[in-house]
Amino acid sequence: MVNRTGRLRRIPIPAIDRSFGGRSLRGTDDTNPAITFTIEFARNSHVGSAEIHLLEAIHKAGSLSQAARDLRISYKHAWQLVDSLNYGLRSPVTVAKKGGIGGGSVSLTRLGESLVDRYRALEREFARLAAKSFKALAPRPENTDRGDSSFPGKPND
Repeated sequence: MVNRTGRLRRIPIPAIDRSFGGRSLRGTDDTNPAITFTIEFARNSHVGSAEIHLLEAIHKAGSLSQAARDLRISYKHAWQLVDSLNYGLRSPVTVAKKGGIGGGSVSLTRLGESLVDRYRALEREFARLAAKSFKALAPRPENTDRGDSSFPGKPND
């Protein structure tokens, strides 16, 4: 943005909320690892947590603009994510209906619903495997407080 003197002024950028629908991207607690993954289908065609969160928000809101607002992302970014899915997979994951006075709507196709269901099932399976595989490495519950002074060289409070 340019101020009255013609110089650029910095616009404060708000911190990005990394939680979606009340669920954090971190593990459910400090003893369970968080799993994030991306499935790449082809060049410039992938599905990750951002795309799945957006599809879930579209399903809930029935509107791309409302889904973008709910996730605190720009409409343009939301549109680009949906567009890349619609053209990157064998058939579209959303269908838009032009509206009149109340505006249009967007809904998930069967493929879109299936994509969300399959991704979430795989996510649960990965979480189960990670909890089992990394159980021995997880911090003990008494050490999960970030104020813990059990690390060498760290002064005790």
